[in-house]
Order: sequence, then C-alpha cells, then structure tokens
Amino acid sequence: MTMNLRSQLGEQPVDVIETLFACHDRMRRAARQAERLATEPGVPEGEVREGAASLVAYFRVALPQHQADEDLSIRPRLHEIDVPLETREALAQMSEQHVRFERELEDVLPLWEALARDGSRLAAMPSWFGAVATRLREELEEHLALEEETIYPAVRHYLSADSEAVILREMRGRRRQYESELRLLQPDARV
Repeated sequence: MTMNLRSQLGEQPVDVIETLFACHDRMRRAARQAERLATEPGVPEGEVREGAASLVAYFRVALPQHQADEDLSIRPRLHEIDVPLETREALAQMSEQHVRFERELEDVLPLWEALARDGSRLAAMPSWFGAVATRLREELEEHLALEEETIYPAVRHYLSADSEAVILREMRGRRRQYESELRLLQPDARV
C-alpha cells in the first residue's frame, strides 16, 4: 500500500516524507508531459516549446536534486542502522535506477532542448522519441512505487524525528544553493 502523506493543495510540505511525495507528484506530471509531447499529434508549436523547456528544467535540475536527496541524505542514514534486508535491497535498486535514468536522459534531453528553441521540429524527432518517453514514464512509475512502498515507510519507521529534520534541511539547502547559482547566471545579476 502506498503511503498517503501529501499535504493539502497549496500548502508547503511540512516534513521530509511530504516533501518527497510532492517531488514525486511533480515527477509524475513531468513524465506524463514528456509522453504527451512525444506521442500526441497536433500539439501546438507554442505548447511544444513551453513543454519542452519545462521538461529540460525539471530533468536537468529538479530530478538530480531529488536523487541527491535520496542517495546522499536518506540512503546513508538507513544504511547506518539495522534495517531489514528488503529495505537494503530497495535502497541499492533505487540508486541503480537513478544511474539508469541519467543515462536514458542523455539521449532525450538534447531533443527537448531543440524543441524548446523550435517547436516546429517535433515532426522531425527520431522514431524512437515516443517510445523513450513512454518507457521513461513506465520506469519512473515502477521506481516511485519502490520508494513509496518500501523506502519512505522505512524512513518514517527507523529514523528519528531529528534525523528527518536534518534530511529536510539538507534538501532545502540543495534547492537554495541552486537558486543562488541560477540568480548569478541571470543577465542582470549584480556580482
């Protein structure tokens, strides 16, 4: 059974699990958007550009941050304590899947970048473009289920509230660091 700890619409997630579930909601939306962009005919050119740009932003920035949350903040803490073998195996599988997603995205990210610049190029995408988007969505769903059904309940069950609070601070720190770096890249940034 999937944990259902999501905060109400419009509310800021208050703990690490709610924050992770909010990330998963965004990941699911991005994966559906990628599939729609690649498989539905007749998407208006402006929508193609905007959709592709948001996919690039999500999969280049937000997804790596989320993976770091899990690989750098959650996995080591669960490995430090005596968790069941099922949880240890799920943690290893999670990290392996993160690496696989990175490799798969290497092929599709340049295509989304091209579409973000010129939405009319959608018709010229390679024949495998739609299949990759569908496979990405399916693999992400399987991956998210593993985390939601095995790893996140282990976080809640085995880690203390103090550990969870530290993880949440680390997660928020990653996002603040990115926002600061992004501001420096803006043309009107003052250094």
